[in-house]
Order: sequence, then C-alpha cells, then structure tokens
Amino acid sequence: MKNYSEFQEYIKLLAAEFKDSGHTDAQDFAHEAADGSEYVIYYRKAWDMIDIVQSCNSELSFEGEEWAMGLGEKHESLDSVITSVAYGIVYIAVVEEVIRQSLENEAA
Repeated sequence: MKNYSEFQEYIKLLAAEFKDSGHTDAQDFAHEAADGSEYVIYYRKAWDMIDIVQSCNSELSFEGEEWAMGLGEKHESLDSVITSVAYGIVYIAVVEEVIRQSLENEAA
C-alpha cells in the first residue's frame, strides 16, 4: 500500500466480499476481514498503513486507536499495539464501507 487511494480501494474490495460471505451482520464480517488482513498480521504493513491513514484521515486513525485502547488488553510490545490499532482501522473502515455499499445498492 503506497497511498490513501490504495487503502480506500483495499477497503472497498474487502467490503464487496460481504454480499457473498454468508454473513448477515456487517460487524461480524468486518471482524473476520480485519482478522485476516495482511495489514494487521504483518507488523511492517501495519505500521505503513497506519502512517498512511494518519496522514490522510486522522479521524479514522483516531477511531482505530480508540477502538484498540478500549479493548483493555495488555500489550507486550509496541508492535502488538500497532497491530491492534491497524485491526481497529480496518474493522471500522470495512463496517462503514459495507454500510455505504448496501445503501448504494438499495438506492439503485
């Protein structure tokens, strides 16, 4: 991921899988999507994604951080904090995009 446009495209691709996922709840689907995201699993990719999101969408970055800190988990390293924040960012972005796509499909 090199820029925020690539992040947005990544989230749109993940969210587009919702309709064929068998899930009925966007939040359940988003947890699964975030859990398997390479931008959550791999430390370097998590750091890079957070840097991109912080630069272009500070609100989403803050929401991801708030989500991660709200878990109340004890982290053993800065990398584990970063992956929790990355998870929060992907989770929140996917839920919002699934809702946006669903509303768009209803309007069509």
